[in-house]
Amino acid sequence: MPGRIEQNSDVTCAKCGHVLASWAEYKRRIGQVLREATPGRRLAISDPIDW
Repeated sequence: MPGRIEQNSDVTCAKCGHVLASWAEYKRRIGQVLREATPGRRLAISDPIDW
């Protein structure tokens, strides 16, 4: 997780430091995975990821 969370903050691998995506792109990808895993449903989650 980025130290300061902003839409353009980098999300990096904790082991090697490789940049995975911006925070905005990371949220978009996670939302896509959640939508594909639960077609037609919206899960109740405590994290405010926009999906």
